[in-house]
Amino acid sequence: MSSGDVKESEVEVDSAAAEKAEAEKAAAEKAAAEKAAAEKAAAEKKDLASIAADWLADLGLNADVKEDELLVHGENGVWRIVVDKPGRGKRFSLKNKLFELMTQMDENVEKYSIVVMRDAAYLRDWKRLSAAAKQKINLSLLLCSANGHVKEYE
Repeated sequence: MSSGDVKESEVEVDSAAAEKAEAEKAAAEKAAAEKAAAEKAAAEKKDLASIAADWLADLGLNADVKEDELLVHGENGVWRIVVDKPGRGKRFSLKNKLFELMTQMDENVEKYSIVVMRDAAYLRDWKRLSAAAKQKINLSLLLCSANGHVKEYE
């Protein structure tokens, strides 16, 4: 075996080790990014519910904060506000959220709302919905900004 063959083998070993180290680094970065995304989603969900609860308090309404919803018991009946559940993967469209809400409708609830972080796609889809349909099921969309501003679209 010549010294040239030994150097070539060392280069191949070094190259394989470098590729393995790069793959491990990429996997660690991916895992860290997924963990950060999950933590951000959990924080956003908490923030979204607390933003909505604070907005209701400013209106003089008290909300019972449940797992993924707020319930407001008022003189006109119960107002159920469904909190967007951000998480990993693709976000559900407004159409999916409306279908989910409609499958869980309750005869004791007078008004329904979906609260989401401000999103142009949601607002665009909301505006495409028939006003008559929104009125018949007494449905509104609550858009929240990161600074705590809430706007209700009926």
